[in-house]
Amino acid sequence: EHRKKYEALRRQMASSKKSAGTAAGDEIDTISFELDENGNEILPLQDWEIDEQVRSPRALRKQSDCFAKYANGRAQKVMVNFVIEQSGSVQGLRTNAQGELNTCLIDAFSSLKFRRFGGTRKRVSYPLVYD
Repeated sequence: EHRKKYEALRRQMASSKKSAGTAAGDEIDTISFELDENGNEILPLQDWEIDEQVRSPRALRKQSDCFAKYANGRAQKVMVNFVIEQSGSVQGLRTNAQGELNTCLIDAFSSLKFRRFGGTRKRVSYPLVYD
């Protein structure tokens, strides 16, 4: 399924490059991607991929467990901030939660793994609401 989406994105980018041959299109910078060991482009990480990973059943279960154990039955609104490196690892995790809830959420989000990607690192701010 992911390969189909990547192929569609690659075809879309190729067709937009072909149609950009006008005088106005000559001013557009082309986007360059990193290459893997086989010389294939490594595409940037898309927002839907991040959302898919953060909302996976495994990730949601870990997040819910944190709130169930440490929110003491109180409604909570927590902002989780992190950076995804090109290697796919999660770095710089911070939340506005306090105490053990903060520690638990950092552990839950640090276990997320993303695919290796080209382009720049991705900064993510993810809101969590527990009622």
